[in-house]
Amino acid sequence: MSSKHGGNDTIVGYITNVSNENKKTKYFVKFTMSSENDEIVDGWIFSSISGIITTPLGLAMTNSLKNKTAIKLWGSIEKKDST
Repeated sequence: MSSKHGGNDTIVGYITNVSNENKKTKYFVKFTMSSENDEIVDGWIFSSISGIITTPLGLAMTNSLKNKTAIKLWGSIEKKDST
């Protein structure tokens, strides 16, 4: 389920996959989330410095993956149809 939170989109679900940190022009990790309505959502977290997984956000995502617990993320959400 996505909604607006302070001008940003929000989504609630649990993390099903988190990639290792990579770098092209910025550091990033890719994640997959199963939302409240069982929709699969792919997303990316970007940073200008390394260590995303060790930040509070990275730790929360890792805990959601490990424990299958819900997490609420907000930012910019763009839906792309796969058809």
